Amino acid sequence: MIFSDSGRGTEELRSQIDARMMDASEGLNFELAAKMRDVIAGLESSLGNNEFTVPKAAN
Repeated sequence: MIFSDSGRGTEELRSQIDARMMDASEGLNFELAAKMRDVIAGLESSLGNNEFTVPKAAN
């Protein structure tokens, strides 16, 4: 789990998730990339929420 500190670091968090999404896409792991996309959408729509769950990559 990744925790956002009441909005602090939200851009950094979004950047990290975006990077994971791009890595997954480049590795042809489109299911994980879609999950990362959904996490980003959730993050952007609920900035007041303090907890975001990010799926781990399957190897």
